[in-house]
Amino acid sequence: MKQTANQIDFTLPVLSGSWSRTFTPDYTANSYSQWGVACWSSYAEKTHSTQATSVTVETYCEYSVSSGKYFSVWINGVWYQNVSVADGLDTTSVTLPPGPKYVTLVNGIQNKPSATVEGTQILSAVFNRDQSLVKKTPTLAILGDSNAVGAGTSNYWRYSWPMLLRARGHAVSVEAWGYRAVVNEAQNITQHGAEKILVALGTNDRWLSLTTAAALQTNYGALLDSIRASFAGTIYALVPPDITGIDMSAYQAAVTAASIGKATVLSSHAFDRSDSVHLSNAGSLALADYVEAQCLS
Repeated sequence: MKQTANQIDFTLPVLSGSWSRTFTPDYTANSYSQWGVACWSSYAEKTHSTQATSVTVETYCEYSVSSGKYFSVWINGVWYQNVSVADGLDTTSVTLPPGPKYVTLVNGIQNKPSATVEGTQILSAVFNRDQSLVKKTPTLAILGDSNAVGAGTSNYWRYSWPMLLRARGHAVSVEAWGYRAVVNEAQNITQHGAEKILVALGTNDRWLSLTTAAALQTNYGALLDSIRASFAGTIYALVPPDITGIDMSAYQAAVTAASIGKATVLSSHAFDRSDSVHLSNAGSLALADYVEAQCLS
């Protein structure tokens, strides 16, 4: 799909391709297909084949912590830079290396510290030379929490385990935000169009004392049932990792029990952490290795 006008529209299909400065992204809708269709989810990406030397990116940022006020740029599948943005609507120009290349623009992360999901969303991009959009179909879609967006790593867009998998050439989409839990979970993960789905939830149900282990088992089973109702591919359940100073064993057992006959269980009990709950760079790398071997080999 060649677009000689060089304007790439990131708005949702229901907006009929329009975009206006009065529009505020609805992060509660969260996710749709990651490639070829606009979406709000963490790390949603679009790749463009181009010889452009600059791109002007329009963003909408609604994030309460400075660490989330970014999007990132990848060149030929390799992380290039994180780009900071201002609150609300902002326009940022990014200088690109010369010559033919693939430029990937990657959304910011999301968080839900209260009732509303907040995030950093790419709205549109204008290249200074012709480009064509490269469409992909994700192999693996990840439904997760703050560990799935790399909280605890030194650079979310480089060292979160889903982004490490992308850097290895895997087509991975991500629907995750900080504080996400299984209790009251409402998800659109099947809309990513992936061949496989990995559920990486359960930590916050225990860490934030949102549910009992018995309730987690019930809720987790119901979540897997809701995914299976419209998804025929492989479902994986990643058992929540250990938390410093908190006994996770009953909750880990609950996830395992809830997944019997519904999902392939992946154990993730012991990974290096940067704090009591979040994975460090080393822990994220180890989990990326594990998920690659179990789900993408």
